[in-house]
Formats: sequence, C-alpha cells, structure tokens
Amino acid sequence: MWKNTGGGGGGNKYCLADFFVLDGHAYFVASSDKPVNYDYSENVNLPGAYIFPSISNNYIKEVLSAPVQKFVDNIGYKNGLLCFELINVHGKIHVIEAQFRYGGKFQEVFLRKEYGLDETEMLLTHALTGKIDGSLLPLRRQFKHHYALMNILLREGTISGIPDSNNVRQFPNVDMYIPLKGAGTKIIPDGSMVQNFGKVSFSADTREELLASMRYFQNHVLITDENGSSMVMKSVPDSWC
Repeated sequence: MWKNTGGGGGGNKYCLADFFVLDGHAYFVASSDKPVNYDYSENVNLPGAYIFPSISNNYIKEVLSAPVQKFVDNIGYKNGLLCFELINVHGKIHVIEAQFRYGGKFQEVFLRKEYGLDETEMLLTHALTGKIDGSLLPLRRQFKHHYALMNILLREGTISGIPDSNNVRQFPNVDMYIPLKGAGTKIIPDGSMVQNFGKVSFSADTREELLASMRYFQNHVLITDENGSSMVMKSVPDSWC
C-alpha cells in the first residue's frame, strides 16, 4: 500500500518520479515528495518544497517502472529525461503530469551529489555527439542521504527587509541559497510562483534531520514588509516537520 507522505490542508499526497531514458530503456533515478502550501486555498496550492527521496520511493519504483517502460516503447522515446508528477487518491497512484525536461527541483544537483550521475553533462554530450555515457545508470543504488529544495514563499505585501546571503548560508544543513527578489518588490497572492522569494537547498544524513533543518529555516529566516512584519509563509506545513 501507499505510505502516507504527510499532511497539511487535508493531507499532502503529491510526489514526483524521475526517469532517465537511455537507448530506449527507462531507468528510475529518483523520487521526491512535494508538500504544498494551503494559505491561499482559493488559488492553486503552491509547491513548498521537493524532498528526496520520497518516503514511498520503493513503492513508486515498483508501481511505475513497467508502465513507464511501456510508454517509452510506445512513443519511441530513445534518450533524455522523463518526469512524472503523481497524486495518491485512496491509496492508488495517478499520474497527473508528464514532462521531458527538468522540473526546477534541483534533481540534477542532488543526483550528482549522491551518485556522481551528471544528467546535464549526459544531455549536453548527446546533443553534441549523439552519444551518452550511461554506465552509472544500471549501478544506481538507494539514496544514502536526504535532500530538499525549498521555495521561500511570501505573503502579500511589499518587501522591505531581506536576509544577508552569508547569514542564510550558515543555517543548519543549507547548501545553496538563491534569492530571486529584492527590497521594494510587491508580492500579490495570486497563486503563482510570483510569491516565491527564492530557493534554498538542504542536505542531511537522515530525513528527520532534513525536516528539522527546513523547519528551523522557515521559522528563523527574516523577510519583512514595510511595517516590520514577517512575510514568510510556511512552505512546508507543520504536519511535515
């Protein structure tokens, strides 16, 4: 059965599965959980983070591998990326989106760090030479570490105070911090990624340590409006952390 991947707003059930297709063979390379923010329920629930691997990694691999291979065979797809967004409805996986591209969740960074598997280099090599060195794909093992990319979501207001980048990088288990907005930017809660102040990535030895670091970050990072009030939303609901 599907393992519950968290709660928040009635239960978060979104996950993703990533494959790399080499010479027509679909290799399962990663999975991730996608907690979403429910603060503005009248709009689309914004993706708060991507957590690698999914708590249901083995089940996702077991359920999807054969159908994905059949899909690849049917469309004649030979080489490249293939990502599926999933949702759990009453314990059953449903595919709600498929894409032949990176999804903005840093999977390439995490796979390179965990396995030495450089998908970007493989794609560029194929584009330039028509060949791919996929020797690492059959050797891929289970994740030994845990990773996450968090979107720093903001409430409505005009940004006044922003954190110092060097200080943010000193937060526990933070590997990378990419601010996308600056002081003076007006945030309108329209249910789009316009509400995303920036991205921060984490790594840890255990899932518990990873989630604790994410909780600490969203409770302590200071992004304030003109009145000095915090604009930071909980990208990852308390039920996750």
